[in-house]
Amino acid sequence: MAVDRDARGRWFGRRVIRFPDGSRQRIYLYPSKYNLPNTKLGAEEALRLAINDAIDQFAVAYRAGHGPVGPSVVPRYSALPTIVPDDGRAPAGVAGSRVASPVDDSMPDDTQDEAPALRVVRPVPSSAVPTVAEFVPIWLSKFESGKVSTLVTRKQTIARHLLPRFGHMRLDEITFPVVEAWRKELLATLRPASVASLLAQLRAMLGYAFKMEALPAMPRTWPAQSEGKSRPDYLTFEEADRLIAAAEPLDPWKAMVIVALGTGLRHGELTALRWQDVDLPNRRLSVVENYVLGVTGTPKSGRDRVVPLPSRAWEALRTLSEHQRGPLVFCSDRGRHLKPSQTNHALREICRAAGLAPFGWHRLRHTYGSHLAMRGFYPSVIQRFMGHADSKMTERYIHLSPNFGHDKIDALDGPPPDEARVAASPASEPRNAPSGAWRLAA
Repeated sequence: MAVDRDARGRWFGRRVIRFPDGSRQRIYLYPSKYNLPNTKLGAEEALRLAINDAIDQFAVAYRAGHGPVGPSVVPRYSALPTIVPDDGRAPAGVAGSRVASPVDDSMPDDTQDEAPALRVVRPVPSSAVPTVAEFVPIWLSKFESGKVSTLVTRKQTIARHLLPRFGHMRLDEITFPVVEAWRKELLATLRPASVASLLAQLRAMLGYAFKMEALPAMPRTWPAQSEGKSRPDYLTFEEADRLIAAAEPLDPWKAMVIVALGTGLRHGELTALRWQDVDLPNRRLSVVENYVLGVTGTPKSGRDRVVPLPSRAWEALRTLSEHQRGPLVFCSDRGRHLKPSQTNHALREICRAAGLAPFGWHRLRHTYGSHLAMRGFYPSVIQRFMGHADSKMTERYIHLSPNFGHDKIDALDGPPPDEARVAASPASEPRNAPSGAWRLAA
């Protein structure tokens, strides 16, 4: 792209377009025209948008005077040929025509930079733009080869939130004002993080439609939604003890509750856990599978992990191992996978017996991460134990250890360390997971 800075340090773009009818249009603009930042990338994006606008205007005028272009010339969903570098050749089906060049060879040399060939997708006729409901199956087909849980979750989200609001609308009718009004309505019933996720999913679908040439252009602006500060709900140490005590007469549910609190495994990882993955002599277990919606797959992060067993979790698994009912650790009387309806009902009954408001199994995972942070475990250790693919997920627990590192701050005023000893020490941070067993609850 031909972009540069002016005397005041502002980035701008310039280009001359030559159209098939011989007309020319000079473009000179600053990124602020499209509310873009004053950067080189902003100027390049503004220039690209301006070229699109110029071609759109030419397309409208061309169709008004000459009618639609023959189908042999245009790609799918297009109304005119794409703009390609001027090589003097006419496209198939247009005899004696020159393809429009994005660069005018009469421009000074400083504008004829090493720019990549421009390929500007032609506007999609309104009659060819599908509605959201029509395009959803194409969008979902992109995820058919991935995790079943991901596909099911997207289907549920689309059916619950997107189709009721946008299903009847064409893709090109989804504009900033429409989405902004929807965002404000969602905030009345959903958390900011959930609203931000819905906006991101809608934008991703539009982006895929644009790549598939079913949408003429992406919305130039998009509503911004902060995710807010999401802090996990967790049980206090006293509440965790009450929950375990209430589950006492309900073995093996008691063991499942203790292991969930002591390892932070997700519900699907608990129901997929096999005895071959439990290493009782070394007091640890390996998380290699996840059972969701009747399908066994990899853990959510896509990676295996090893989790140490605290005293109560190790003792619960050791006792349970004496009465195995099959390869699964937590299973039905016939050794089959537990269903969510079974596990959720059992946990509700345990909560009622403990005098706690009912909650789901995922809160036990949040409790595990929260208790690790309270006991001063390093964030990287928490991330490794919980299997977070992104450290941002782990950061939700850091507020629970406000004094983390404060006991070491006086070391800055102490004598300098032995340089030879520091150079010889490993670069990795200390491992503060104690050897042997540690208790989850005080």
